[in-house]
Amino acid sequence: MTTSSSTATAGTSGASWVSGVLRVHADLELHGEEIQRRRAANATRPVQDLDTLRFLLTLSVDQPVAIAALGAYERGLTRRAVRFGFAEKRTIAGNCPAVVRTAEPPVTVELVSVLGPLSRRTLQLATTFAPYARRRLVVPSGRVDETLLLEASYYGVGVTVTDDDDERTLVTPAPFQPTRFTGASWLFAERMYAQAFSPANATARESEVEGS
Repeated sequence: MTTSSSTATAGTSGASWVSGVLRVHADLELHGEEIQRRRAANATRPVQDLDTLRFLLTLSVDQPVAIAALGAYERGLTRRAVRFGFAEKRTIAGNCPAVVRTAEPPVTVELVSVLGPLSRRTLQLATTFAPYARRRLVVPSGRVDETLLLEASYYGVGVTVTDDDDERTLVTPAPFQPTRFTGASWLFAERMYAQAFSPANATARESEVEGS
């Protein structure tokens, strides 16, 4: 199983959304080579199908696999991956049809920040992103609960206090050290890519990629 992390990048970007009443922001590293490949193949729509991504992770990039060696369900996923522009059908020796994975994750999620007060609610939300990236809470200045600070440190969640334009780190986020790259990890990256390259952000992101 490959971990699929392109070494070619095109700078950084970000994706923000609201979870309940809390704002969440993800810092992203753009994989320029993969983004350009998708544009050239007209495969700009992110794939948000977990089974397809899991299947693709069983294939090595640019290495053909005979379709005859796949089960019926995998052949269905092959057709889906080809339709999405994440794989190609080719012919190998003996006139044998094969599938070749062409896609990799378009971004790496570097850090997920939950913005709000230092509370058990914000801490619990931050912990849900543990499989995907480093995490931190960005909280307003004021009195902080020492017990919650200890809990944040225990769970590897950083805590940064903001005051106007100033930031102060109380707890440093734990390093992100996953044992393997999963289909769920790829799906999260696709969702962040979709958010960062939404129509509202597309023009700015396009100039970042093309200017790298």
